[in-house]
Amino acid sequence: MNYIHNWKSFNENTETINLYYDFDYILEGNYTLEFMKDKIKIMFDKLKTTSQILSFFKYTVIKIFNSNLPYKKVLLIFLISVATTKITPSALKTVDYTEIEITNYINKLIDFGITPNKNINFIDAKTDQTLEFLDKLAYRESRNNWLAAKKGYVGKYQFGKYAFKDIKKNMIDSAEFVKNPNLYPEYEQNRDVIKLLKKNKHYLRNYYQYIGKTIGNIELTESGMLAASHLVGQKAVKRFIDSNGKYDDKDGNGVPCSNYLKYFTGYKLNLI
Repeated sequence: MNYIHNWKSFNENTETINLYYDFDYILEGNYTLEFMKDKIKIMFDKLKTTSQILSFFKYTVIKIFNSNLPYKKVLLIFLISVATTKITPSALKTVDYTEIEITNYINKLIDFGITPNKNINFIDAKTDQTLEFLDKLAYRESRNNWLAAKKGYVGKYQFGKYAFKDIKKNMIDSAEFVKNPNLYPEYEQNRDVIKLLKKNKHYLRNYYQYIGKTIGNIELTESGMLAASHLVGQKAVKRFIDSNGKYDDKDGNGVPCSNYLKYFTGYKLNLI
């Protein structure tokens, strides 16, 4: 078989070796995505220890990443979503693939908690700008410092009480966060900002008709509207549009809505 790998390098015992052979077998077959997902879930359910899970995760990631499967990127997302039901995202990020390309690729997916659904087109850094957008947002908010805490706002995206309320999460007190950053780890911040962006997208759904139009000398785009919603709230973005740019609300630091509308314009996002 072309896919057979030296599984002994993954330090597995005889109880789980058959899983590696089974995975090689189905990877070589011309099976549907749903079939592959079902089989992978069954295989992970048979693993008992963290060591077994990490080894099998590493093996399957490398195999899928280097395969010619037409749906391999979606399958990688599914693989991560299954593995994170077994062990923590931080544990998954300890895996050493020896290949930087794979490591960066997979860790970004783990960080942002990207999960599959029937419509997903996969966030690929080469064709999609979601991760670039988030990096830029984090830089503007906190210089990309996940430990940042000031004026009641916490983390790299500077979440405050209204942001936590929107995603239905208990507020993280900034003073407590300074004492114990583990209250709000970076991977959790990344997942929450995705949730908030999706929520704001929903709030603004009736204003997407204005995308491409110029208001207040600014061409409106999805990324600009969502970034501005993060800054001053979705109601302020609506107010800016409804007033044709007359009302330009500012955040607590004096940064106006129009600043983010313009600064974050034109990013191609994937927020299904």
